[in-house]
Amino acid sequence: MSSLRDLAVLEDNSTYPTWADLRLALDNWAVGAKFTYRTPTKKKDRARYICSVSNCTWCCNATRKPDGMLELRVTKRQHTCLGATIAKHSSCSSKGWLDEAVTQHLLVSKTTKPQAIIDTIAIYYAEKISYKVAQVCVLQLLDGGLGQQRYSFQLLPSYCNTIELRWPGATVDLQINQQSGKLNSLIVAILTVYRQL
Repeated sequence: MSSLRDLAVLEDNSTYPTWADLRLALDNWAVGAKFTYRTPTKKKDRARYICSVSNCTWCCNATRKPDGMLELRVTKRQHTCLGATIAKHSSCSSKGWLDEAVTQHLLVSKTTKPQAIIDTIAIYYAEKISYKVAQVCVLQLLDGGLGQQRYSFQLLPSYCNTIELRWPGATVDLQINQQSGKLNSLIVAILTVYRQL
């Protein structure tokens, strides 16, 4: 999700492993196509999504398949609400979507101002979010350390090179699990090197 043009319209029968993944895909579609939706029905194994504008025919239904995956069926793809006012709470203001979108384009640190978040969303997604929403986004990303963690992980290969250059006898093994994307062994190797100093 690098910009507005990369936000995909969902295909019928598309599948998702979790409700959060499905919601993010729907939010991407809503931001890309400039509409808002709501969820009038949601149960453990099924949900219904409709356009936020009353009398609009756009509708999707999600059900859990026997294999555990969630399948989205696009019942009515066309909107009949063109020109109607946009609902107050759009997908671009939702925490899950906003956190993901902001960290794609901006390294959030203690010096990041809410206006930077507002500008980033306006430039890349042609959406307007409130100052309050941007302020909460900065606080959430800093509190979870998401922006700083992603930045730190990007620096891991250069940390490995620095250690090997400063201590020629040291060996640092950077192993990342390809399926989960989690770090396997770098932290242990670094601690071993520092204990020898």
